[in-house]
Amino acid sequence: MAGIVPLMDLILVRHAQPQWIVDGLADNDPRLSQLGRFQADRLHKPSRAWDLTELWTSTLRRATETAVPLATTAGARPAAHAWLDELRPPSSWHGSPAQLVEQAFAESRTRDPDDWWDGIAGGESVRNFHDRVWSGMERALADRGVRRSNTHRQLWDIAEPGATIAIVAHGGTNALLLGLLLGLEIVPWEWERFALAHAGITKVSSVQIGTAFSFSLRTFGDTSHLDPAHVTY
Repeated sequence: MAGIVPLMDLILVRHAQPQWIVDGLADNDPRLSQLGRFQADRLHKPSRAWDLTELWTSTLRRATETAVPLATTAGARPAAHAWLDELRPPSSWHGSPAQLVEQAFAESRTRDPDDWWDGIAGGESVRNFHDRVWSGMERALADRGVRRSNTHRQLWDIAEPGATIAIVAHGGTNALLLGLLLGLEIVPWEWERFALAHAGITKVSSVQIGTAFSFSLRTFGDTSHLDPAHVTY
């Protein structure tokens, strides 16, 4: 296997730490915190080795701000896609007291597992979130000659070699992308089984299986570019 160049590398980066609470009030689309800006700047170390063909982000500020130093080092212009946005919270949360949002999260975790598909009242359902992310990724890959194999749904046909795409998104979004690429059975708590640190790096590479390709998890949630004291979730 040594010396074989993958036809496609996908590098999934979770955004750096956001400033969720401002003056005791919740922010639905927060900027990075001071620590988050530091975490994002540290991405210049690993990204120097990335020969990127594309850089994608979600449209949310914590992702687009995280991508700025990465784009400078890797020499790729970010393209923002709304289908990469995190599960959308209730609009009423914006500007609400932080303790009310924390209480809603705590209560949602005690629900029956099947009820998790419905999401939190007033916000996006997990069913819609799943469909949005998976269909968006499948369309984006198809535009680049990457489609599910006709012989096996967990395998892919890749038309052209050489693509390396970095995706700066969110814990939930990146967890869903991993489920899609690795062919896993879906659950409505994907972000819980793939716990990703802020500014953590996950790499998935294609490997040949017969005449098609599988995606192989090569690195998961790597934070070696951060001091342990600066790792947050």
